[in-house]
Amino acid sequence: MLKLMKPLFSGINGIHIASESHKQTGVKDKSLTYGEIQPQSFLLILSSVIPKPEGPDANAGVFVDLGCGTGLAVLCAALSAFPFSKCWGIEIVPEL
Repeated sequence: MLKLMKPLFSGINGIHIASESHKQTGVKDKSLTYGEIQPQSFLLILSSVIPKPEGPDANAGVFVDLGCGTGLAVLCAALSAFPFSKCWGIEIVPEL
């Protein structure tokens, strides 16, 4: 999975894209700070909260990333071995 993701994101600089978008639109909201995951660390975090596809919570198998940036965490979750039924990313900065 990691071998697949590296070439997909190699030419994408989310920090630069977000910074340029903020400059062009005049956004000064500090809550829109860009950050990115490291896939290996992210998979370790997911493994500590292993999603369960069954149970009383109908959304137990759904991964949602609010402020997903370039979508690296969403793709990582979707390609992982964890039983997500859906992986969604929601981003407010159109360029990302």
